Amino acid sequence: MIPLDLHRYDAIKQKYFDKVYGSLQDIPDYSTYHVSHDNLFIRELVYTLYKCDLINCLVDKNNDIFKLRSKQAKDVNGFSDDMLKAAVRALVLADVPVLRKTTETFDSGTAYDELCKYHRLKNKSEAKKTPLEKASELQLKDKYGFLIYFAAKSYEKMRRQKIDPGNGVLTELPKCIVNALGIRTCPYCNRGYIGVSKGRLLGVQLDHFYNRNKYPFLAVSLYNLVPCCGVCNLIKRDIVKDIISPYEDDADFENAVHFSYEIPKSAAAGPNGGKRQLDIVVDPDADQKQRYENNIEIFRLKDAYAFQELEAERFYEKMLAYPESRLQEIAKHFNDNSDESVTAADLEESLFREYFTEPSDYTQKPMAKFYRDLYYNIKGWKR
Repeated sequence: MIPLDLHRYDAIKQKYFDKVYGSLQDIPDYSTYHVSHDNLFIRELVYTLYKCDLINCLVDKNNDIFKLRSKQAKDVNGFSDDMLKAAVRALVLADVPVLRKTTETFDSGTAYDELCKYHRLKNKSEAKKTPLEKASELQLKDKYGFLIYFAAKSYEKMRRQKIDPGNGVLTELPKCIVNALGIRTCPYCNRGYIGVSKGRLLGVQLDHFYNRNKYPFLAVSLYNLVPCCGVCNLIKRDIVKDIISPYEDDADFENAVHFSYEIPKSAAAGPNGGKRQLDIVVDPDADQKQRYENNIEIFRLKDAYAFQELEAERFYEKMLAYPESRLQEIAKHFNDNSDESVTAADLEESLFREYFTEPSDYTQKPMAKFYRDLYYNIKGWKR
């Protein structure tokens, strides 16, 4: 897991919200399927959030705009335009702690279980539904159908919107998100690129960290959208197990999780001297240890990186072939016969260039953490 710098969104988040809010105004009303000129779709959204008790999670109770909401919010017309915009802004730009709070609130009541039940009934064959199930489905559709409609329509609209991120070029919002973050590799696995080919951004996949089928109200929340590779997006899908978001600024994957290449003592004798094993290890004393392990499990990182075991083997053999003493010998021979000068460290960097990575390389180079951890592990160094 590679952390993403939240502050890099500062340059685009207001433009992102303006475009999303404008696109919501163009979505046909859920019941009439006509575009309303009095923000009926947005009113329905805010009223639904109010009914699901999510408004208190999103907006400060002391916010002047919402002081009168308990008296006014008896139907979709109970909110002023200022109140609507404040509520949608709080939803679209909610940070990670607020996103977590809204999902926990949604889970704690009956809404989450009822929505899951509605999805099950909706996907069940009509011929196999009992009359009671059909009645229940209609009742739940009336209650949660709007949220599902919102998730589909708002996300579809968002992906087509364009803004000028500051370079004078209108760019689709998903690409603006990736460009703002300055990333090229998947933050979930650090193995694949994110819609990049020869330096050009192609189709960008955005994972809903909190799945939009289960939390449809977060379909276009900026910090719920994680650019990732197609494999991780497919693997994660509807999984709701407690994992760490790349946007969580208190996560410390660099020190809590590392690649380990176990070298039994018998292995030092040569390639047939013992079995070496590549593994991904979580520091037993790490805060949130279980959540780190959940990330490794959900994204199947051990299976994914098992394909790199041969590469680790080759690197280890190469390290054995070029110990410090041999590098010094080569450097001395070169310096004695050349006008230029090199050191053993220069030669080592040249031989193992791909393994010389820093945490700042993780968002740019696939498997950069793997290379860095492997290098330090085999060298026996502590960072």
